[in-house]
Amino acid sequence: MNTDLLTFFQPEESSGTAATFSVDVDKEIAIEVWMFSREKIDLSRFARTAVSSEEDWKNFHQELQASLQPGGGFLVYAQAHNDGVKAQIFRKEAPGYQPPNRMLRLTLCGDAQFEEIKNNVDLRVGDHLVLPVNGQAEGRLTALRDDLKGLPSDLESSVLNIIRRPSLEWRLDRIERTLSLPQATQADQRKCQARQSSFMERLYDFVMWKVPIGPVVGALLLMAGTLLAYDKFFHAASATEAPVKESKVPQVNPTPHPSPPSPPPPVKPAPKDLKASLDALFKSLETSGDPHIHGLYTTHFKGHREDALKVQNVSWGITKLQTMELGFLEKKSPVVNDVSAWTNTEKIYRDNNENFDTLKRDQNAVDLLAYTWCQQSGAPSLPMTQTYKQPLQLKGTCDDVEPEDAVPGLEALTAWVNKQSEQIKVSLRK
Repeated sequence: MNTDLLTFFQPEESSGTAATFSVDVDKEIAIEVWMFSREKIDLSRFARTAVSSEEDWKNFHQELQASLQPGGGFLVYAQAHNDGVKAQIFRKEAPGYQPPNRMLRLTLCGDAQFEEIKNNVDLRVGDHLVLPVNGQAEGRLTALRDDLKGLPSDLESSVLNIIRRPSLEWRLDRIERTLSLPQATQADQRKCQARQSSFMERLYDFVMWKVPIGPVVGALLLMAGTLLAYDKFFHAASATEAPVKESKVPQVNPTPHPSPPSPPPPVKPAPKDLKASLDALFKSLETSGDPHIHGLYTTHFKGHREDALKVQNVSWGITKLQTMELGFLEKKSPVVNDVSAWTNTEKIYRDNNENFDTLKRDQNAVDLLAYTWCQQSGAPSLPMTQTYKQPLQLKGTCDDVEPEDAVPGLEALTAWVNKQSEQIKVSLRK
């Protein structure tokens, strides 16, 4: 599957399902979505979805991820940001699925380069990602890139450019539609297209088309002819437009009529500070009127505010708090204040699939635990213990979770700790 921003590299066309569609967020933001599933599934039900709240988006995101659960795959979001695009890439793990580690970035200028697949990717104007769907496809893509290096540099660039740019059918159709308009409309269209269309409208118009299949030489010849035709049309239109402009422009500059201002883009709040969120949690634990929670603070958190995420006891303390907040561990359990109760803490998820599934559905909790253990052990997973010889995976890699991703989970834990204190106060007043 190919669009102007991303191509899933899938050597075996018969395996898996690929789809792309748009999601309208609160009627103001459009997010492009690309999905690849190793299983044959129906992804058309997600097309043209609209969400109006953060909770709707969270549920929609979880539904997309759940659809990839049986066999694994990829979920990619792209959204306009200033003059570029910000993309998020999610790899869904599954038994027997070997995800790739690298993707190929094509650019307007310079050599095509392989880079590590990360959760957050910034795309500049003209950038294009070629994303292999599995480890085997990554090897085939590497071989293809190496083979192209045997061509002369100009032909190598032309072949890669066919992948990066919109399809020739799209170009011809657009020129034919433009040529069928009256001459004044052609000029207005050229002048106003970039000014009046939003970035996401242009993005949607430009990307959702497939590249044609055919011999490379034929494609290049057709592209050359198309560009030549468009160049002649452009100069012809400019020549006919110039006399009209000259006859209408007076010697004295007229008073300009200002265009109505464009509505400002929606302002997104800046990511909250991780340290501030950690400090708030520490303060709530330290001042908690709940003796069980204050006991957890004493055994796991006290004295570690400055180096919190580098201390193993703090990592286990956050894990236990999250388990209590989800309702899987009672506050009065001896596990809470036992700094050596690693196995018994993980047992809550290891031996109960329903508990682990509930955790995985809470994205804030997953991001918080994944980031916490990435800082502690370098892996987004609950660690090995004497009983459990393999880590319990929460995310693909530590690149899949950023510091700001842990903030909502910390805020939720802080709110839960404060709620427990309030309940103690209410019971004492009674």
